[in-house]
Amino acid sequence: MLNWHLRDDGVPIEIAASISGLNRGAFTMLRARGIFGPATSDPVPRASLLEVAAATGLTVCEMAGAVREHILPVLTQIADSAYVQLAIMEFGRRSWDPRAVPSSSIAQLAQKVHSDEGLIELQDRLGVRSRTTERFVIFASGEAIFANQPPQPNPAGRCDPSIDIWQIAHRIRNNVGGVLFHGVEAGSVLAA
Repeated sequence: MLNWHLRDDGVPIEIAASISGLNRGAFTMLRARGIFGPATSDPVPRASLLEVAAATGLTVCEMAGAVREHILPVLTQIADSAYVQLAIMEFGRRSWDPRAVPSSSIAQLAQKVHSDEGLIELQDRLGVRSRTTERFVIFASGEAIFANQPPQPNPAGRCDPSIDIWQIAHRIRNNVGGVLFHGVEAGSVLAA
């Protein structure tokens, strides 16, 4: 059986910064510091959708009122979860490009993606680092709590800062056109 992975071609830095809500300079600086993944000093003109998910997650969390030092320890989990959700949305649209992978292999994954087994396979094929599946992140008492339900108001009627990870995926999908993911054989060299 062919060993294959799902990859994205990324987007130009200007679009990545725009989607995330950062200006190009801030996006490039945070990327070079390794905030969105492995640090790179090379001026790569494109950002992967995983980097876009991390940048968008950071700005969405900050806009919700979370403090950066509470966000950074869980930013990888937020980005990975949004990236996986983005792929699930693409499978739902039947919008994928098999390239070097038989389309039947991708179709089989698309059919089982909502099962636990299918989700694990999708996470493996995307190469994400964490296995977070919860939809919400709640920043309460200086820590991040992943949950499947939005936060409930306290007796005073206020909620802790929180984000909906699925909204990050929708924001990326709504701002990037075309096919987002394609299948590639394992070991293929891709330029992001």
